[in-house]
Order: sequence, then structure tokens, then C-alpha cells
Amino acid sequence: MESSTKAIPLHSSAPIICDPRTPPAKNGVEKEKLFLASDPSLVFSEQKSELKNLPQYTQYMGTRERTIRQCLIVIAAFMSHFFVHGLSASMGVYFEEFLEIFKQSVGDTAWVGSLNYGMLLLTGPVCSVIVDRFGCRVTAMLGGAIAAVGLFLSVFATSLMYLYVSFGIITGFGFGINCFASVFIVGLSFERRRSLAMGISIAGIGAGMMTQPYIIEYLVETYGWRGSLLIQSGFLLQTMSIGAVLHELPPRYQDIPVVATEDTTPKPKIIDFTIFLSFSYVLLCINNFLFCVGLSVVMVHLPHVADVLDFSHKQGAFLLVVIGISNTIGRVLQGVIVSVSCVKCSPTLNYALSYGIAGLATLFFPISRHFILLVICSVIYGLGYSAFGTLLPDVIIAILGKRRLTVGYGVVMNFGGFGTMLGAPIAGWLYDGLHNYQPSFYFGGTSLILSGLIMFIPWYRMRQTASDDEKKDVITDI
Repeated sequence: MESSTKAIPLHSSAPIICDPRTPPAKNGVEKEKLFLASDPSLVFSEQKSELKNLPQYTQYMGTRERTIRQCLIVIAAFMSHFFVHGLSASMGVYFEEFLEIFKQSVGDTAWVGSLNYGMLLLTGPVCSVIVDRFGCRVTAMLGGAIAAVGLFLSVFATSLMYLYVSFGIITGFGFGINCFASVFIVGLSFERRRSLAMGISIAGIGAGMMTQPYIIEYLVETYGWRGSLLIQSGFLLQTMSIGAVLHELPPRYQDIPVVATEDTTPKPKIIDFTIFLSFSYVLLCINNFLFCVGLSVVMVHLPHVADVLDFSHKQGAFLLVVIGISNTIGRVLQGVIVSVSCVKCSPTLNYALSYGIAGLATLFFPISRHFILLVICSVIYGLGYSAFGTLLPDVIIAILGKRRLTVGYGVVMNFGGFGTMLGAPIAGWLYDGLHNYQPSFYFGGTSLILSGLIMFIPWYRMRQTASDDEKKDVITDI
């Protein structure tokens, strides 16, 4: 009987999956069993003599070990977001300090926080390139080191222009590199329950927002703003050790028949402009731009709004803590809503509704004369804001597919970065000219509401496509 031909991909750099527990047959004929990775076009052989000559070799990972590794990745990503986003989202506390020290306009001072968060979002494509070349682990560690250096340099600031570079650009760039690597690794490590895993990991943002404002307030009162930045730079060095856990998992496998094939899988592109051929993806980019315009207005100016309304600095910081608490709860709930079968909801629909709710809450911030009303608005805003990051990977995958997640995520964050850089300064200049925060927050709230309304179009298009596919299946069965 003619022996089967063994199929091994030619020129493939993907990891090889084999089960070392099964030895070769005694007659010297290798076992004719192949394993298929998560990409069905990649076929691998388990013969060890052949594996020695292939570029990469990865041992088979059991279900239990894989689950443990997934849990560690989620915890590490949670801690990365805690340090990085927690500090960046608490810029409103430093904003008031910088206003008093440098005596510049509200609009000019707002650039410090806007540049920081804007750079965090703009580093997406750069991070995609670094991840493709070095992996998520090295990328996350590099980002933590750059951010720590940026904060250390900010200690010696003598002007806002200096802080634009050190705190805004350098620290923000490091934040982005670390943050995106943490997002990518979670998105790529899960097939099922991805939204839930993403929600738990990104809940670190809310946890950071719960604690960082009070930590910053305490450090500033005890050591001054320079000492506070120095200590925070030491905290950020911890993200390097945390990043060491973010190691990519090998792909899953399944048994397939033995076939002769060549690896004709197209190599992934670093920058794929064809993503803009998708109308739904273009709308998602606009959505992120508008959302981040409104986001930066709230996160930078809210503590100062409390100040203007004759509340204390600590009460202003408490509002950020409230947003952090509701945001943490909201991120977990978002993951449950779109993942658990009994309450499963479309990620895109939930994403759109959440942004609209956050926008409505923003409209009421400057007209809330009682502190309890500000707290209620903060709770609602935090719950709506929780969709950002938690559901975004699922929305991108629904539009572009999993293979283009990193590219799609990085590019869409670019639009968010530009929105962040514009939102807070424009709101500050409106306040400088009108001496009233109502127009500033109406501007931010309207941007948030529009960002939510836009996403109903992709949701409707996806629903129509799914309905058409179901009709075709019915006709085929008939």
C-alpha cells in the first residue's frame, strides 16, 4: 500500500504543535497524525527529526496549564492598566496643581493631560510594529521603562512647555506601548469569553482611578508635586516586571487528515490600508475620535468644575474615584452581558448605548449645584465609559476579523488620540473666554452622544448581514 505524504508548511515561521507523549511507532514509521493550529491553513508534523530542522518548536500545552497561563495574563494586564491608565486618567488632580504653579490659562494647562492621554492612544500602530517584531512581553516592558523615564524627567520641569514634552509626549508614549501590549495579549489569548477576560483585565483602569487620585493628593500634600512625580516613576518601574508575564500562548490544535499542502498563507501586513474599505470601520474611527473628545473634557476638567462650584480639592478628587469604582463594576458587567448566554447582547449595540449614556451624564455635570448630583452623574458616566476598551476589541473583530485585530485596534486608537488632544484644550479655551464650564461640558457631552449614535449604523448593517445569511441557509436546506 502506498504510504501517505506528510504535509509540512514551507517557509512557515509559526510555532509547531506536537504531543510529546506519543512516541514514534516501533517499526520506524512515524505516526501519520498532524495537528492544526488556530489558523486552518497551517499544517504541522509531529516527527521530532523534522522538528529539529524547523525554525520554531513549541511543546503541546495542556488545558490546565493553558488556563493557568490565561489567568496570569489577565492579572498582569489588570495591574498594567492599574498603574498606567490609573495615573493618566487621574491627571485632573495634577491639572489643578499646574494651574496654581505655572499661572497659565486653563486651555494651555489642559494640554499637559491631553498630550499624555493622546500619545497613549496614538502609539497604537507603533506598538503593533513592535509587538509583531518582539512580542507583547518585550513591548510591555519597554513601555514601562519609557514611561518611568518620562515621569522622572518631569520632576525637573520649570515650565508647561517642558511638561508637554516630558509628561505629555515621553510618558504618554511609554503608557501607550505598555497599554496596547496588555490589550493585544488578552485579545489574542482567548477564543471564548474574550469580552469577559477583557473586561476583567481592563477593570484595572477603574481600580487605578479608584485609588490613584487619593494617592496623588496625599503625595502632593506630603512631598510636593515634584516628589509625587518621582515616587510615581518608581511605581511605573513595576510594570516592567509585570510585563514579563505577558507571554504569547501557543495556538490550540485539533486532529486532521494527512494531506499534502504548501503554506500559502499571506504574510500579515504591518499597515493594511484596506481596512478603510469597510464603511463600518470608518464609522468606528469617527466614533472613537468623538468619544475621546468628550472623554478628555471630563477626565481633565471635572476636578476643576468641582472647584468652580465651591467644592473642595478632595471632593473633586473623590469624583474621579467614583468614576473609577463605577467604571470597574461596569467593565465586568459589560463582559458578562456580551459573554454569558442567558443575557447575551450584541457587543456593538451595547457599545453604542453605553457611549450615549455617558454623553447624557456629561451634560449635567456643570449644572449640578449639589455634590450628590455630581456623584450620581459620575456613577452614570463611569458605567457608560466602561465600554471603551472592554467591548472595542470585539467590535473590531466583528467588523474586520481576528487576523486584523492589532492593526485595526492601533489605527482606531489614532483617531482617539487626536480627539483626546483636542477635547480638553478646546474646553479650556471655552472656559477662558466665557468663564463658565457649561459650554465646555455641553461640547463634550454632545461629542459623546454623537459617538454613540454613529455606531447604530454598523450594528444595523451587521444585523442585516446576519439575517441575509440565515435566509440563504434556509433556501440551501430547501
